[in-house]
Amino acid sequence: MRTTNILRFFPRLLPVAALLFLWTASVSAQNILPWSSLADVRFADSPLYKKGGTPTFGEKVKSLEGQTVILQGYMLPLTVDNKLFILSRYSYTECYFCGMAGKETVVELKMLDQKWKFDLDEPVKVQGKLRLSYAPDGMAYILEEVRPL
Repeated sequence: MRTTNILRFFPRLLPVAALLFLWTASVSAQNILPWSSLADVRFADSPLYKKGGTPTFGEKVKSLEGQTVILQGYMLPLTVDNKLFILSRYSYTECYFCGMAGKETVVELKMLDQKWKFDLDEPVKVQGKLRLSYAPDGMAYILEEVRPL
């Protein structure tokens, strides 16, 4: 008898469950940032740096300043003690430092918790607040308060 009561209500619950699923998916998808969005930047030539200089950001990128975003890429340590990381659009052999990629394909990460362990070239998804950096000798993009997803 109890099973038939549940089955009677199931068709009514299915549309509600579907709407909740779609709403949750659309909310979480709002902040996923494709790497192509970060390409809206130009770099002034610098005699010290072959790949960059002072960045000039486009309006699309400026509108992302301070927003919490999700990026997917490859973890690359910048220090021997693994305390400073960048996220790269490309794997180690193709990244900004070793390959032919541009400066807009890497993001400096400022982690919430320094105890996280990552392997070189590990594909990850991270979330943090996007900041633009105008320093000619640093990364153009910084992700603050980073946490892995």
